[in-house]
Amino acid sequence: MSRQGTCPRCGSGGAAGEPCSTKTCKRSAVHLVPQVHGGVAPERTDDAIGLVFGDYLVVRPIGYGNFGSVYTAFQMPLREPPVRVAVKLMSRLEPDPKEAARLLTLFESEIRALSMLSHPNVVRIFRADSSHDPPYLVMEFIDGAKPLDQLIHDDRIGEALISWDHKRAILDQILNGLEAAHDADIVHRDIKPDNILLQVVAGHPHLVRIVDFGLAEFVGEQVSPDAVMGTPWYMAPEQFERRQVGPWTDVYAVGVLAMELLVGYRPFEKMGLGDIIRAKSRAPSFSPEALKRLGCSTRSIAFFEQAVHPNPRHRFADVRAFRGALEQVIDELRMGPTLMLDKFELRRLEGDTPNQSPTTMLPDELELSRRLSDTMMLDPPPRAPAPTPRRSAEPERRPPPEPSAASTLGIFAIAGAVVTVFALIAFFLAR
Repeated sequence: MSRQGTCPRCGSGGAAGEPCSTKTCKRSAVHLVPQVHGGVAPERTDDAIGLVFGDYLVVRPIGYGNFGSVYTAFQMPLREPPVRVAVKLMSRLEPDPKEAARLLTLFESEIRALSMLSHPNVVRIFRADSSHDPPYLVMEFIDGAKPLDQLIHDDRIGEALISWDHKRAILDQILNGLEAAHDADIVHRDIKPDNILLQVVAGHPHLVRIVDFGLAEFVGEQVSPDAVMGTPWYMAPEQFERRQVGPWTDVYAVGVLAMELLVGYRPFEKMGLGDIIRAKSRAPSFSPEALKRLGCSTRSIAFFEQAVHPNPRHRFADVRAFRGALEQVIDELRMGPTLMLDKFELRRLEGDTPNQSPTTMLPDELELSRRLSDTMMLDPPPRAPAPTPRRSAEPERRPPPEPSAASTLGIFAIAGAVVTVFALIAFFLAR
């Protein structure tokens, strides 16, 4: 490969992929990075750029986390076009030997989990070395992927609405990947929209790839029993309480995620950590009234209550049970009534009500009801016989309509004509 490269540390040039010839960089085994792929965020320098792990040259960062960082890397020797992979490096910034050993155990658990999985909806691993300094693993590079969180956000604000078929397909693929993991006794423990990547491929607009098994745990094996780890919004109560986790733990996270994707409701969005823990310890842990205002039926609300129940025994036993109930809920939501709001309610939801204090505004989830009605109108269900609406045993009682002015005049005209007829009859009889 004849592309020109640049040393990411000293800036000297030469053939991409070759070691830098300057003394300091040579000592650190820094290689020249292709110029088109060089460049790190200016506010952050990264010493991993230009290093080679196995046969892979790190060229640019993808993301940084608490336990490690992920980079785009090219396979060596470089060719055109380059063979791209993703390289995850374990953090080397932990000075406490005990904590460093715990992080290494987690890293090795991720390597083990990915090595056991071979599923289209789970990212694939190519190579790993936990004895290297720093430990690293090489995964497939998911080209053009975007996190589910971005798709939910765009759908939530009305920028890119997701059809019900696509929502169903996304959740179904997430459950497929988790089913494969659970069959191998692997619990992800950190399912959230950021760890669900969506890739556009031929024949599939939203191919799901589950990533970041950095907190993965095997059923019956507690990797870090003394630590509470995860993303609070999506963590199940047993994670906070350091109790045994299992497939039911991932089911809880998917239940929260499904609420966001299907109805645009984030149950713990504006809570602090303490409030989240308290809310997750009671049933229901979210506001059923908020879901009612968003058009959810009693059955849909009961489904979400079971999915995120604080007691694992009251949750869906596994993803298969969850999937069966989810199908019915999606069918009901997509065929449900369109939520319509009057002008005053719209002004309240938009914060435009006169003399309304910001502290008394309705919660964020109510702002979504107007957008939800637009979604249902723009994305109607396929042509099918409409479901018979549920009616109460007693017919609906409505006040009788008030007579109009025209009908009132007509009544007076008829009454006048009748009076005239009787007057004429009386006149002739008197004669």
